[in-house]
Amino acid sequence: MFKLSSRLVAIAAFTIAVGLFLVAFSWHVGFSNLLSDSGIYLLLASKFSPGQSIPDPLYELIMTEYHLPPGYSIALALFGAGAHHATLAHAVNALFLTAGIIAYLIWVKSNGLPNIFAYALTILFMLLPATLYYSLEILSEHLYLPLSLLGLLFMQRIPDAPRPYIAAILVGLAILTRSIGVALLPALILSTYRFDPRMTLKVLAVALVFPCMWFLYRSQYAVDGYIYSFLQTQQGHDLLSYLWQRSATNLHVIWLAWNRSLDLVGLNHSALVGTVVLFVATAEWFRRLWRLCPDAVYVGCYLCIILVWPHGSHIQRFLFPLLPLFLFYAVMPGYNLAARYKTIGALKLVPCAIAVAVLLVALPTHARILSRTLSPPPEQMGAFSRSQQWLFAEDQPKAISRSIFLNRLHSAIRQSGSIAEQDCIWSIDPPRHMLLSLRVSLGVPPPNLDQDEFQARLRKCRYVFVMNVKPHPNPHGFTAMYPLARLTSASVPVQTTMNSDNRIVSVLYRLADAKQQ
Repeated sequence: MFKLSSRLVAIAAFTIAVGLFLVAFSWHVGFSNLLSDSGIYLLLASKFSPGQSIPDPLYELIMTEYHLPPGYSIALALFGAGAHHATLAHAVNALFLTAGIIAYLIWVKSNGLPNIFAYALTILFMLLPATLYYSLEILSEHLYLPLSLLGLLFMQRIPDAPRPYIAAILVGLAILTRSIGVALLPALILSTYRFDPRMTLKVLAVALVFPCMWFLYRSQYAVDGYIYSFLQTQQGHDLLSYLWQRSATNLHVIWLAWNRSLDLVGLNHSALVGTVVLFVATAEWFRRLWRLCPDAVYVGCYLCIILVWPHGSHIQRFLFPLLPLFLFYAVMPGYNLAARYKTIGALKLVPCAIAVAVLLVALPTHARILSRTLSPPPEQMGAFSRSQQWLFAEDQPKAISRSIFLNRLHSAIRQSGSIAEQDCIWSIDPPRHMLLSLRVSLGVPPPNLDQDEFQARLRKCRYVFVMNVKPHPNPHGFTAMYPLARLTSASVPVQTTMNSDNRIVSVLYRLADAKQQ
């Protein structure tokens, strides 16, 4: 009893320490680091939260045009976080990530690593540049991480009947959080079948009940899902040829994303260290896949999905939930070697070698973060004083200038929310615009349209928000101030925002010939 209690106390103390660190690191007022999904998740959280709301036209657009699962938004709403409470959203996000790190600690310990290695590996994952980088963003991966790891934990050891169903519920919630959670289903089916084949269909049904309920609810909006989006990207191409080319491209991107996850500074030797670590991890993954370990089956299915996924610019984020597993795969062979040959004392250092190499590669990134944290940024940066642009950028003066500019841009977007709720705004970054303005925003028609078709489409909204930046990623090739050059003389500027150096930040135009709402 004492031994069990001391372990629980150690885990509880570790959880508090991790939580305090992550909350302190990511806590800030306002929104700065926003990927396209972030704004949608936060808006849905406000819709689901009893104490908040968003305009009905905005909700209708999100449900019609976006096919993000609701699990993350519902979880944010349960804590009262959302589009109206930025600081709370960052804190809750950090707590989800803390839960993922603790779930990783428990999973690592259950897979045979002793306490000292398990805690060291968990701390290493927490301090990875990728973990610190993404901790500043509002991402569903932070909730998906503990759900997927705990699901794998219940899959790998099933001594009694309830555990497959617990694993199934966790897998269902993971799918409801991120659609790529379907990669957990083969591992769940396999582990259940090996335990009791008669339970397989029942467990699968439990795993799919929540996702199916959401699918039925969404069907009333006739939304095209991820499968349709994928098929659209390869339309007109030979499927096998497309999959081969896409896989080859994404495989290279995955390798780059892996190395960047360990080092955001870009040191010359980091790619070599990253390649060696990845090689060792891949060998261990194959060994566990041969034994049909649930985690290895899951990793294989997950990688197959992102290998053929058409949006390569997001692969580094997609890779994030696999990073803790690959760290484990990289360290485990050394530990097994040392455990097998106990008489050779030097082998006891082998499990530490990989972890130390990863840490040394990451230290320059840590030094940059510490330097920026200790350097008081200009007040004009606002929320961007805790942004990736400031903490991780190489050029400090450029980072300050860009952050001040973006802070002004966010203020201008908020001001554009003064238009009527039933009106909509064209923008090159609709999710960000909708989050900050709480108004319907549509993606500006692409540059490849002829002028007549462009103007015909533009009449759908009464306003166009022109900003002096390019989106990232930028698949349509938008230029700064797009589509100013294609607006007619009948367009009237109603809101112009300038920077301190008299550079135009943005202009909100009203279209005289737009459709009346």
